Amino acid sequence: MVISVALLVGAGFALFAFGAARPDTSAGDTPASGQPVVAVEPLKIDLGTVAMSSGVAERTFAVKNTGDGSLRVTGLQTSCMCTSAQLEVGSEKSAVFGMAGGGGGHGGSGAAPRSWAMEVPAGGEGTLHVFYDPNAHGPAGVGPFERVVLFNTDDPAQERVEVSIRGVVVP
Repeated sequence: MVISVALLVGAGFALFAFGAARPDTSAGDTPASGQPVVAVEPLKIDLGTVAMSSGVAERTFAVKNTGDGSLRVTGLQTSCMCTSAQLEVGSEKSAVFGMAGGGGGHGGSGAAPRSWAMEVPAGGEGTLHVFYDPNAHGPAGVGPFERVVLFNTDDPAQERVEVSIRGVVVP
């Protein structure tokens, strides 16, 4: 009898806990008309082994606007001078930006200036190009790495977006 009660209480607690952890999908969570909604795929990319002799490695992330209002992207920057990024939407390409206060590993000119912005139209998609220079740290830069690219959006549910690359640099 005690075991049965304990099982029922445990099951009730589990249902309560898992039910509470589930996101609320009520109509109140639907974005307002004219709102942008950012979706980035993937959020992380594993470059695997990156040979210094291979030069700059480039990977891309899809930056989608699944909302029905234009998405404004600002503040593009990277976490290290060995990494730089560029946003492409349609035929328009941003400058190549790098780390705040420094250059970028692929011609980057530091973080995007405050005045810089690009728009991804409602239902549209852009491409975030990320460049990693395995030679930026010289011979001491061999081994595992993880770098981050950050940008801001006017999506009220996700004002800051972070993507990352990682891998292992070998001579």
